Amino acid sequence: MINPERLYGTLTGKENIFVSDFFDDRTKNLLKTVNIPYGILIDKGLPTAINRILVPVDSLSDSVLLVYIHKFIQNSGVHITIWDLNDTIKSSLELKEAVRSIDHAAPNHIEVRYDETLGSTTELQSFELMLSSLATWKYLLQKNEEWLKDIPSALILKA
Repeated sequence: MINPERLYGTLTGKENIFVSDFFDDRTKNLLKTVNIPYGILIDKGLPTAINRILVPVDSLSDSVLLVYIHKFIQNSGVHITIWDLNDTIKSSLELKEAVRSIDHAAPNHIEVRYDETLGSTTELQSFELMLSSLATWKYLLQKNEEWLKDIPSALILKA
């Protein structure tokens, strides 16, 4: 059986009927109806002390995550690794400057990685938390769904 809402969404071009999604139907319905900023926490044994956070960046819309990065560093002194998936930071002067200003305010708490090899199992498991936008989360799922079992706890934000 096909859900009539999904069929309508497919016919109007808002939804793909054959896309496998990580979220269940109840969560997807909630995501469609909520019009305020929200976060989804995927808890895979989140420790009480978080020291290393991974932040994948896919597009300029991920610049909203810089506010959260700054707050994490300011309030708990964590080390942030920004994973620049598509050379977004490298090619955007504004993002590059924003990252540099965070690094200037809190030296040695932020680094930017441009390589594709960051997705290895051992390196992903060295982080306690992954902070991602919903759009980048979906991009990563489409790119390689296998890495999902190796990621740490994840906080997915929609602004």
